[in-house]
Amino acid sequence: MHLPRYDYGRRRSLFTPLLYVGCGAGLLGVCAAVIVVALLVLPNPQSFALQVLGFRSAGQTEAVFADQTARAAPALAQPAPVSQIIVDIPQVGQQALTLDGARIQAAVGLDPQTAQTVLQAQTNEAGLLALCQQYSTLCAEGNGQVRGVRFDLRPNGLIVFGEVLVPGLNTWQPVGVVFQQVGRRLGVVGVDVNGMLLVNPPAPYNALIAEAEEVVNGLIGTLSASVDGTAYTVQEIYLDDDRLTLTLR
Repeated sequence: MHLPRYDYGRRRSLFTPLLYVGCGAGLLGVCAAVIVVALLVLPNPQSFALQVLGFRSAGQTEAVFADQTARAAPALAQPAPVSQIIVDIPQVGQQALTLDGARIQAAVGLDPQTAQTVLQAQTNEAGLLALCQQYSTLCAEGNGQVRGVRFDLRPNGLIVFGEVLVPGLNTWQPVGVVFQQVGRRLGVVGVDVNGMLLVNPPAPYNALIAEAEEVVNGLIGTLSASVDGTAYTVQEIYLDDDRLTLTLR
């Protein structure tokens, strides 16, 4: 099911640099910005009755991905494994990323259709979480408000889950932010609470969602990586049930 996109509006605020810092150190560390998204889209945590605050129920979250068929990343010709890449995000700077070969892999090879040299990087849910924990304090020891962050990769999308502390009640509420891929963009479909998809957020949460979505996709668009002095930029994103693949050329 492909849900209609909602006009969340646009706003630039003090949250923007926070998002840049959260995802700045790692080729696939763009997804660390998604962690911050989970904070931004939540309403007043004193109440998680989101529908009371103006959110609308759109059924079960599972329905978003029920009829999705993941695009397969092309197999490279003459692939040469890469052990380290230099990542460059203009808003943050350069970082060296050493690949462990188990959860994160990368190779330089030839695109089978164009015969151009490309860099292909892959990781799984555990690799995304490891990157996030390595490069962001929010994903490591946390900030006392968010814990238990995990990534749930889906065909042409993903859900970022976490638990948010409810002030005054000393209890943790699990929530998820649902993303769907359209081309090279990741759009926020809605918020998952206990398997229910909630959409159409009221102000000011619509503006926060729009800002977070803009920043995440801006980072994808400006990210580049270098291997042995050759720079590559993101051209394609592939998401399936257990793997995220980036193709850069």
